[in-house]
Amino acid sequence: MSSILSTPHIQQHFDVLARGLSRFAAIWQALPFRHRDIPWLESFPDLVTTLQGLGEDSLSHFEEDTDALVAFLEPFLPQKGGRRPCSLGQG
Repeated sequence: MSSILSTPHIQQHFDVLARGLSRFAAIWQALPFRHRDIPWLESFPDLVTTLQGLGEDSLSHFEEDTDALVAFLEPFLPQKGGRRPCSLGQG
């Protein structure tokens, strides 16, 4: 009987997570107040433009509803193999 905690299964999910973190490092590794410009502007220009256009109501909505936030962000982030970037628990 195979367990979700088996070593190959965990290693596979770890590898997927590591690749995803590496692919989006420009977004999540930026340090607040250390950059004059958005460090990932060249990599994700459409995302930057869209985020800059969000109003307070949208920001409040996304803060309360992370599923809506993920759905909003997905079209801007490249995906490999048709999998969502955060699909570790879905497979």
